[in-house]
Amino acid sequence: MSKFTPQFLDRIRDNVTLSDIIRQRMKLTRAGREFKGCCPFHKEKTPSFYVNDDKQFYHCFGCGAHGDAIRFIVEHDNVPFPEAVEQLADKAGVAMPVERQQTAADYHFEQVRKGLYELMEDAAHWFTQQLYAPENKTFLDYLTDRGASNGMLSSFMIGCAPMDGQALPTYLRSKGYDDAQMIEAGLCRASKKDGKPYAFFRERIMFPVFDTRGRVVTFGGRILPDHVRNAAGFPPHSNDFVPPKYINGADSSLFNKSATLYGAYQVRKASREGHTPVVVEGYLDVIACHEAGFRGAIAPMGTALTDEQIQTLWKIGAYNQKTPILCFDGDGAGKRAAMRAMERILPHVSSDRTVKIAFMPEGEDPDSYIKAKGEKALREVFRQAMSLADFLWDSNVTGKRFDAPEERAALEKALHSAVDAIADESTKSYYRRDVKDRLYKLFSSFKKKDFKGRDGKFKNNTQPDLEKYRRQAVLNLSGEDESLVETLQTILVLSAIKFYPLLERFYDVMAYRPFRQGDMERLKQALLDLDIEDYSEDMSALHTQLEQGGYGAIIRQREQQGLYLHAPWLKPDGEEHDAIKGWDGTVARLNALAHKAALAEATKALEKDFTEENADRLVALQKMNAV
Repeated sequence: MSKFTPQFLDRIRDNVTLSDIIRQRMKLTRAGREFKGCCPFHKEKTPSFYVNDDKQFYHCFGCGAHGDAIRFIVEHDNVPFPEAVEQLADKAGVAMPVERQQTAADYHFEQVRKGLYELMEDAAHWFTQQLYAPENKTFLDYLTDRGASNGMLSSFMIGCAPMDGQALPTYLRSKGYDDAQMIEAGLCRASKKDGKPYAFFRERIMFPVFDTRGRVVTFGGRILPDHVRNAAGFPPHSNDFVPPKYINGADSSLFNKSATLYGAYQVRKASREGHTPVVVEGYLDVIACHEAGFRGAIAPMGTALTDEQIQTLWKIGAYNQKTPILCFDGDGAGKRAAMRAMERILPHVSSDRTVKIAFMPEGEDPDSYIKAKGEKALREVFRQAMSLADFLWDSNVTGKRFDAPEERAALEKALHSAVDAIADESTKSYYRRDVKDRLYKLFSSFKKKDFKGRDGKFKNNTQPDLEKYRRQAVLNLSGEDESLVETLQTILVLSAIKFYPLLERFYDVMAYRPFRQGDMERLKQALLDLDIEDYSEDMSALHTQLEQGGYGAIIRQREQQGLYLHAPWLKPDGEEHDAIKGWDGTVARLNALAHKAALAEATKALEKDFTEENADRLVALQKMNAV
């Protein structure tokens, strides 16, 4: 007998993609929902070897070779069965079990488990039938009012459990199942009074949970809202008992909560059609997203994402090389949940395994947002999802100050500590480089102060002259370049008014950049004169002060000049992290224009008067990067 239990081997099969395993050893081409190639087990010129990822087997119509991923490794690589299992377990991220021989008890257990799968399938069909029974119309009306179509109810096999605690046990006995099976499957509990089983799920909407092979392994149940129960005349809960909104089946021989994702079976199919996996919070969010066309929606089982669920998520996304999106609530709890998820994911990221992070508007979930704003609005939320690197940065920087060296050192330490958790050395190297670049840009204003003496003058005698030449050259611009400079500087002014982190950077960037337009120059000077710490907690106070100071009309006029093309973060729903990145790009464009103008003037000066001073000026500018 094998030393590996059937449950362990199933976990390996469920966490590898058969076509990926085989494609590493031979050429495969897509043939509809399958793959085909010339059989590696006999000589042929016309492909007769087919691979089916859904059913997890290969078959050759020429020689009859047939099997799963483990058998393929054994036959193709000519390795012992245990070695093939170990190879695939490592690839699947499944820990090897302690060695032992399979016993007769193991075999008996597997036969019992097969019976439980059949029981769960029968229970799922019974719950579905109950949903359409006249006496349960309240459940069906609630689901349709929430926007669930008949097609979606059928696709996810959604049903309902009646209040009668003996209805399900009676039905399952009629199908030949015994009480012990009902209890083992988690559908029934033994009564403390007489030991007889009663239904665990009562008066609830029922959501069957499938494994990646399409087998029902447990159920989730949602209670009807009180206003729906009261309107339908349901009896009140006894003794002021308030039942939990959701309950899930307990872990069993079929179901492991930490390894299961709701919707994984449906999303596995949708992924092959190009849909991106999107992790949302609950069952109804998944249903609403699928109904709106987001067929990659999937959900953990009421817990934070686990390592096993993350591996399953990447496996699903690998079908179409899509990066999964994790969608969180936009409140503080959602941000903290995203941080915890990032900490779990970072050790496993690599060139082909990462995620993006999206946040819902505060107070909204995907279900409510689709109803209020429509699917296009939700699509935009997903489109704006941040890369993991961007979220790592924003979560450590946004809303914080780094005036003191200790604060800057703490930021650098936190970022490097997070990056050090990455196991893949190549990915870790690029993350380190990304952090280094971001820190350099953030701290550049502090570095400029470090280059000055106590009198505020630069210690290097060449640098002030070059900066002076660049500033002077900008003043001499005309035509399109002059217009572009005014536009870019206006963007910086409006960005600083909207986002506090950019208001902090405003002085260093704009103090020596004049406006040709008097009204914008006055607005700029007003910002330079501010004590910005007064607005660190409330930017609306700044808006009020500027309005009272007579600058409101100027701001509104500039906001209506079509600047969104250059600066989309200035839109009413613009995000701070986009603004910070956009600010850096805008400053770089201004510096490039100034440098270009300074080079042109230095060239003309040297042509007009060939002196050592003019030559040194041109050479220094040519060596100076436009930063």
